[in-house]
Amino acid sequence: MVAFQDCSLDLNNVGAYGLQITNSAGTLNSYSIERCTIKNTTSRVFIRNDKTNASKPTITVKSSVIYNGVGLLDASQPAIVNIYNNSFAPVSSGYFVDFSTSTNIVDIRNNIFSSTAASPVLHFASTAAADLVSNPSNYIIKNNVFWSSTQVNNALDAIINGGNYLIPMDASNYYLNPNFNNVSTGDLTINSTPTQWIAGKGSVSVLPQYDRNGLAWAGSDVGAYQLPTSIAPTYTAGSLIAFVGDSIMNGSSATTGNGVSSQFTSSTGVLSAANSAVSGIKVEGLRHWIDYVAVTSTPSTMFLSIGVNNLSNLGARNPTNITDQELATEIETSLQRIINWGITPIWLGVESVPDDQTHPDAVNTLVNAWAQSNGVRYGSILDQMRFNSNWNLQAESGGYYGCTSSSNCGNVGATLSTDVHPNNAGHALIANLAEYLYYTNHTMDTDEIDIQAGARIYNNGKFRDLSSASGSTADLVATPSLGAVVSGDYSKWLDIANITWNTSGTYSKEWTASSTVATTTVFTIGDLQPAHYYIVSVDDVAQQTLQADGNGRIAYTYTGGYSVHTFNVDPDTTAPTTPTASLTSNISGGGTQTFTWTASSDASSGLLKYQLYVDGAIKNDSIATTTTQTSATGFSCGSHSWYISAVDNEGNSVSSNTQTFSVSSCGGGGTFYGPPSALPGYLTPRMQTIAPDGTVTYLDTPTPAATPTPPTVSTPSRAPSSFLRSLKYGSKGNDVSALQEFLKKDQTLYPEGLVTGFFGPATQRAIRRFQEKYDIASSSTPGYGTVGPKTRAKLNALIK
Repeated sequence: MVAFQDCSLDLNNVGAYGLQITNSAGTLNSYSIERCTIKNTTSRVFIRNDKTNASKPTITVKSSVIYNGVGLLDASQPAIVNIYNNSFAPVSSGYFVDFSTSTNIVDIRNNIFSSTAASPVLHFASTAAADLVSNPSNYIIKNNVFWSSTQVNNALDAIINGGNYLIPMDASNYYLNPNFNNVSTGDLTINSTPTQWIAGKGSVSVLPQYDRNGLAWAGSDVGAYQLPTSIAPTYTAGSLIAFVGDSIMNGSSATTGNGVSSQFTSSTGVLSAANSAVSGIKVEGLRHWIDYVAVTSTPSTMFLSIGVNNLSNLGARNPTNITDQELATEIETSLQRIINWGITPIWLGVESVPDDQTHPDAVNTLVNAWAQSNGVRYGSILDQMRFNSNWNLQAESGGYYGCTSSSNCGNVGATLSTDVHPNNAGHALIANLAEYLYYTNHTMDTDEIDIQAGARIYNNGKFRDLSSASGSTADLVATPSLGAVVSGDYSKWLDIANITWNTSGTYSKEWTASSTVATTTVFTIGDLQPAHYYIVSVDDVAQQTLQADGNGRIAYTYTGGYSVHTFNVDPDTTAPTTPTASLTSNISGGGTQTFTWTASSDASSGLLKYQLYVDGAIKNDSIATTTTQTSATGFSCGSHSWYISAVDNEGNSVSSNTQTFSVSSCGGGGTFYGPPSALPGYLTPRMQTIAPDGTVTYLDTPTPAATPTPPTVSTPSRAPSSFLRSLKYGSKGNDVSALQEFLKKDQTLYPEGLVTGFFGPATQRAIRRFQEKYDIASSSTPGYGTVGPKTRAKLNALIK
């Protein structure tokens, strides 16, 4: 055994290797370095193992600082390797550990590895890689910090070189990019802040739980005494969105800059910024990029996806003993890593070339099940590609997106039917899926649309807010037909915006709808008055009049195409067309009068009935709309006036012109030409007076003794104090009587002067005259003939 303890070694002037276990068949089987500071040149590997005897040498490096060199260990022969509690200062080139053989037993814990080289941190050649898969329990790699100043594709993520193998890299390893400083005491700091020490020597002591063997450290020990797991809780996520994955996220090259991130930002129009970090990484490198993006971008949400060509080779699936579950577990561990940083993860799934779906489908199924059980949102990029066959018909620049030459893309001229990389349209599909998963989704007809936020409605009945919500909602359900699109395709939608939603007064509604793909849409509009009629208009053109059901809802089906359309729902306030009353002949007492008029029509809610008014009062309240003639009897002698009122189903009415007729010969006999005194029962006229109370006093009667008479107290007519509700045709009540009392004071407004408590045609005509007099409404404006807010305000102002 050779052991170095509490030493300082300068290997700058030795051979190609700093320390070497040679091919000798001797008995040296143990090599230990502990609590040492070792300097090396940039051209030498620290330790090389060439020992070929049957027993594997044990190589232990513990609690030491090693810096300036090509790497730590070149294990060309099998060995038992224990590397823990060390700090490796920047290595300019080469590998830290290069295992070229199988049957190693490797334990690497609690170390800091830092490099300025664009080289793998741990390199397992093909022989050792196969051994990793076959005997994973022989490889323990945990609680380490890997750092590189050069964030390139193979700096830290190409952990296995020469094959797509999974390495048992425990999730306790972190991949950071701090600013390490060497100081005179041999300490290493993170971010130059003494309170964030991640390795130390000298006066620093370490608790047992941070040591590989559970031992407390002495002041001379060196290593990653403050583990990375204690860093994450101090991390504060910002407001950015990050996209982490391989080349499918950002074109074929990480430098194209035209991938999912920009598509997501431009399609939503909501986010102010989004960051993307993508690379042609293998699945084991996902955690490295997660850590790197978390520290450098501080996102609040991180999208994760990867191409199946980075999981294993298609077809042969080299190596064949990597299972779908192993691949899924690695992705699940990466998603959990995002959660550990306090970032919201969203899994976009595994992509594949279109002609090999089995493998990614299996991995997606496994990861999706994990995501569902752990509350992680997920969707499938692969499904979006299948739903949209046009995305891969034409690649830009003759190859996949962003490719202009083989130097930056390779495979120029490849068609997207055999290439995993999406083109611009493919990136838009991924961004659409990301958008759907990013925003909180509501369920149409279960959740109401926020009036301020509006809604983006998908084919599966889900919708999201388009902008910030106010809390005020509209009972509006839109069910768009988005073509031959299955419900899982989130690249097509219908937007609802610019919502005006009145739930009282006129109950009018308005909104805009826009889409590039929607055709027929069923709109269900609520918050209306039950049983009342409403007119639906599109771009100010009336389309249909519908009656609200008992829940105050109507359903309107729009069948046209879309760009942007404005929809309105307004109450039916249009009266039927005006009928014309025909001339009538005079009749004799006891005779039957026939009334005839021209027909009325109503294009909105439809004509309900006709009403016959004689001398200002209803003579016949319900005349069928199929007739324009009716008869009536029982008229007193003298002159009479009449007109017809046409009423629609909403209660809007209009009156015809007024006609007159006379009734004569009410006694029933012939013409009498004699003096009045000759008539039977004739009484000689007497001079008389009639008191206000109706008492008749004949002047030829002696006047009796005067008797005191109490004064007559007259009852004042009803006068309103104020009108509190809206009144219209058909309204009843004391406030209607009060309205009639007020109106009859002006005979130009209400010549009939009837006080009935019923809002009929005469009252409606009086209100229309009142509105015209005070310039409130006219026959061409809504509310004509009803006591709405403006008319009520004027009445209340006049009675005070």
